[in-house]
Amino acid sequence: MRTLALAHLILTLVVAAVIREAQAAPVDTARPDVRVLLDVSGSMRSYDPNNLRSDAISLLVRALPDDGLGGIWVFANAAVPVVEHGPTDLFWKRLASIHTRALESRGQRSNLPAAIEAATWDVAEASEYTRHIVLLSDGRIDVSERQPRNAQARTHFLKSTLPKLAAAGYRVHSLVLSDNADASLLRQLSQATGGHFLHARSGEQLAAHVQRVLNRTARPVYLPVNGQSFTVEAGLEELTIYRAGDDRGLTLIDPGGGRHARATPGVEVRWHDARGFDLLTLERPMPGRWTFEGELNGGILAFSDVLIRATEVPATLFPGEMNHVDFMLFSGGAAIVEDTFLQAMTPAALLDGERGSQDLFVEYVGGGVFRAHMADVVRAGPYVLRLSLQGRTFARQTLVPFDLANPVRVRVVPDGDEVAVWAELTDASVDYSNLTVAAQVRQLPGAKRLMPAQAYPAGQWGVRLPGKRGKVEVGFNFIGNYLNQKDFSLKTSPVSIALPLQEEAVYVFDDKGKAIPEPEPVSEIEEPPPAPAPVVVVADAQAEPPPLEAPLEMTLPLWFAGAVGGVNLLLLGCLYFLLRRPPLPEALAALLNPPSEPDAA
Repeated sequence: MRTLALAHLILTLVVAAVIREAQAAPVDTARPDVRVLLDVSGSMRSYDPNNLRSDAISLLVRALPDDGLGGIWVFANAAVPVVEHGPTDLFWKRLASIHTRALESRGQRSNLPAAIEAATWDVAEASEYTRHIVLLSDGRIDVSERQPRNAQARTHFLKSTLPKLAAAGYRVHSLVLSDNADASLLRQLSQATGGHFLHARSGEQLAAHVQRVLNRTARPVYLPVNGQSFTVEAGLEELTIYRAGDDRGLTLIDPGGGRHARATPGVEVRWHDARGFDLLTLERPMPGRWTFEGELNGGILAFSDVLIRATEVPATLFPGEMNHVDFMLFSGGAAIVEDTFLQAMTPAALLDGERGSQDLFVEYVGGGVFRAHMADVVRAGPYVLRLSLQGRTFARQTLVPFDLANPVRVRVVPDGDEVAVWAELTDASVDYSNLTVAAQVRQLPGAKRLMPAQAYPAGQWGVRLPGKRGKVEVGFNFIGNYLNQKDFSLKTSPVSIALPLQEEAVYVFDDKGKAIPEPEPVSEIEEPPPAPAPVVVVADAQAEPPPLEAPLEMTLPLWFAGAVGGVNLLLLGCLYFLLRRPPLPEALAALLNPPSEPDAA
């Protein structure tokens, strides 16, 4: 039986090792290639009369790494390059800052297809860089006075250009500055390519959105802030403090007690003021513990050869789509894999959302890889995943922004004597222009009836119900085609509405139309609770795995399934041999098991 137990132990070790390999995903180490498209059509004068786009883009270009690539185009009737595509070194950044300082209107039309075509001339070529397009626009395709031509250009863009961009690996991030934008088009463009779709209604909101895109494209490395202080290690080349807003009350105090304020900047301190944000740059900062007075309301970017990199996360996630994110530390371009060094680090993962912050379980899985296990979050909204590694004398942090979306969202709103029911579909692969949506309505205990839904921008459809007393069941049917012309059909399970409706209600559904249960209500949080001290956990194949908030979903290769089956057959053969072995010879059996003597009478 010891042989059988040993075989089981070996099998457990093999299974654990292969599962760990199957779950592991390489971190994203590719350098960014960021191409900026700025809409300078006539309509943009009314949406951005103060040229806030210039300040927002200056934040992005200043944070790009020196070893990346970038280019800037403006477009109206046609697309014109204003900063040639090339390495984003100091000369490129200064040139970009000069040419984007004043943006003048160049025409009345907004030829978005021509701008995308100009910026993606290499769509058929492979690239070692991660290619991004950052689009600032009022978000409409306006190539002609004739509306049928605009509609034709829109259809061609969705069915021909969009699939090519997605197949080539471009990530398109759309920053919309207009309430009249073609949000459905741009949302589809961004989601299909793994980019962000963000709607800015003010200069402050635009700066915040650009920072979100910056973390997705430039992927800067941050110094974690603990309270009112942060640590600078010896040899750090430069740090830049980003502050959102226009508050001037910030003073830095270096480890030697020196004070650095806006009114008295030193030679080694550079302040850059812009509408909606400020940048403070320090070259060769003094090592040690720095403190500050005032509100930081931003982040501290570290420029050195010590980087932290994570698995690429799509800008839009659906519930259950990703169960963990891996991250690693790099020095001089090489991954740090020394276990004894890394096990002395303190890892942490914090998930920030609109309803507060949540600490995630982190383990060290070996080979230089730390793993943050994602919680089972189903509430839609914007999130930022903060991944950090803290040593005794230095620390690094990276921010991973993403939006959690529910494939189908139904919102029920009381409106006078009626009830408005809104359905929103989030699927970038669907052709929205030919989608038919209808509501199945049943006034209990009556029969079902079909009501056509009115189409609205940004992938929303609505119906109105009379606010009579009683219960009503409402479900939605979506019928149409994918962009590749294959049939698309989705039917949601019905929701029960008690009339008259007292308050708004929201229901969410998965990609099969099944209702996703809402999470437990969360009490109001004034400030995120203090994070407990994280603990490094070294993964051990023989140890019982710690409980996770979300079960891991794994897809194992066929060869592994065959190997496990072969090992199981071998174990069964051993067990069969042990149980079916021939009996011992009678003489040997008598010697080993002598008959017991009868009891004396």
